[in-house]
Amino acid sequence: MQGHGSYQLNVVNQVVVCKIFGTWNKEAGEEYFFTLKDLTKNTAKKPWAMLFHLNEWGLGTPESDKVAVKTMQWLLTHNVKAVALIFTPNQLKSVHLEQLASLSETNLNMHTFSNESDAVTWLTTQGFSLNPDE
Repeated sequence: MQGHGSYQLNVVNQVVVCKIFGTWNKEAGEEYFFTLKDLTKNTAKKPWAMLFHLNEWGLGTPESDKVAVKTMQWLLTHNVKAVALIFTPNQLKSVHLEQLASLSETNLNMHTFSNESDAVTWLTTQGFSLNPDE
């Protein structure tokens, strides 16, 4: 089956910036997880953070949620120290993300923000800069 949902990933310093689009199925989740692991081979040697843009995310299927839980567990065991989630206040997304965090049984340092500026400021307080000159 073909993946539904898409993403963009890039690394700035020790921060992986991730933009998520559409409604995800299992195949899209698995492709994302594989790409993330490949992209962070060198990044994960030191503490790192993630910045998610989720305004265009349309949630996912129960099968993609299982992959998301596995990804969250992997993050915790691969040196991720902070995760910032950006989306316009949305109760459905908030509840869904809380459920995923609960299912993953992790205590990721994860916070939600309604704008990028606040998320970037918080990541800076956690020791992660998005300034490419630092």
